[in-house]
Amino acid sequence: MNADTPTPIHYVSVDLGSARLVAGVFDPSFRLLGQAELSPKPERGQAQALDRVARCVRDAVDECDLDFGAVHAVVMGVPGPVDANRGLALRMAGWG
Repeated sequence: MNADTPTPIHYVSVDLGSARLVAGVFDPSFRLLGQAELSPKPERGQAQALDRVARCVRDAVDECDLDFGAVHAVVMGVPGPVDANRGLALRMAGWG
């Protein structure tokens, strides 16, 4: 791509559960282009789990032969209560 060609916009969606972590990459028409999956390993703690989320997102983007310049947004679904003011999951079942 040259400097005159705009970077395509892609989106990454992350599904984080107690037993499964999946990141999918979507094009502007929301067609799934590729995905990656890891175990979230909640027994390692929340900080390690977030590191695994980042790894899974990187792996999914790499699987699609994209770089992060093509990613417009990353969204994440997490089961459990959320603080609407801060946008943070307060606690998830099985995460201590």
